[in-house]
Amino acid sequence: MYLFQNQNTNRGVGGLNTDEFLEYIHILLLDLEPSRIFINIGTNDITEKDFGDQWFDHLMDNYRKILEIIYEKLDKPEVYVMAFYPAKLHLPWQTAESIEWMKLRTPENIERCNKELKKIAESFGCNYLNCNIDLIDKNGEQKTEYAIDGVHMYANGYLKVFDSLVQYLH
Repeated sequence: MYLFQNQNTNRGVGGLNTDEFLEYIHILLLDLEPSRIFINIGTNDITEKDFGDQWFDHLMDNYRKILEIIYEKLDKPEVYVMAFYPAKLHLPWQTAESIEWMKLRTPENIERCNKELKKIAESFGCNYLNCNIDLIDKNGEQKTEYAIDGVHMYANGYLKVFDSLVQYLH
């Protein structure tokens, strides 16, 4: 989650899922009263750990709740919902544990999520940003040159995202 107001403020918390974000939404977002919000949260929800095969519905319901709260509590914010970044499921240094927690982050599931995020963004009148064009390889996964662990990217990958975002940071 990236927030921009009079001064550029970036408040991101790594490892957060949407349930945790909703629990702390006042501290993490609302108390700042931002006028422009870039939302990039939810990939940690792409797991069967807590909700089994209902993970997708739970994630999208939480996105709707987040946007409802934003528009209820903030005065006409400019909201940008960002597409989930691609994952890289096949790296030689991945562990059995990382493969297990990433197994649902397939190109098909990421695409499914992003299609629904776009619909949700449009239904709320938000902007939808897909900054992934330069991040995806021919298999729809994160390019190896950006992949730290299959989910997170090296700085060169985030620079590609920034290059896509810069036009909205006026």
